[in-house]
Amino acid sequence: MTHAASVSELRDRITEVVDAKGVLTAKEIESQSKLLLHWARFLTANYLTGTADELIGALNSAIRETAACCSLGLVRPALFAMRGQVDLVLSWIYFRDHPREYELLLRTGDEFKLKTEVLEYSKKHFDNFGNRFGILKQIKKRKEDDPYRLLSAHVHAQHARVLPNIGSLKDVIQDTLTDECMQVQFEVSEYLSDILFSIFGVNFHTIPEEITSQINARLKTPEQRAEFYGSQPK
Repeated sequence: MTHAASVSELRDRITEVVDAKGVLTAKEIESQSKLLLHWARFLTANYLTGTADELIGALNSAIRETAACCSLGLVRPALFAMRGQVDLVLSWIYFRDHPREYELLLRTGDEFKLKTEVLEYSKKHFDNFGNRFGILKQIKKRKEDDPYRLLSAHVHAQHARVLPNIGSLKDVIQDTLTDECMQVQFEVSEYLSDILFSIFGVNFHTIPEEITSQINARLKTPEQRAEFYGSQPK
């Protein structure tokens, strides 16, 4: 097959997928991202420090990128964009309070922080982070404790199940997997919400009801609520 024929076949396949369920897919990705979108607005309004603010702005872009890729049936690029969402939030958590390190990162690429480093930093520097995050992990609605681990498996492609298998250009379209893609977006959104609530939940009265209601629905007993909040939320 000629290159022209391959590209034409790819274009036709994309058009077929977009026409069939592109709009519904984009709407569903937005729906599965609601928690994260609420957090992006809340953090932008209340917790920017002047350092690494652009990482929270880029979070919205990464969610749109995910929606665009899923709408086209480009599942692997969508997974990469979802992993980027996690990287952006975790990087912001650390660098917002470290202007010198962030300047060095921008200038040289050094001082990049891994997920494990940011979580350890959070346990050390944010009161009750480990306890809150542990409770939320026990009552999670997502399937994966750590969706970042799943996404990293796809990025690093170190297992037969996550290797690309593209025989022709049109094979990059994997629209049969978009439902799974949307589930992963929910998992990323809840996972990041749990991390952020474990950090900023000390001021839970200031957090929007759209976020706290999801947390409270998962806390089933008065004892859980008391342990999580330290006292019952009003």
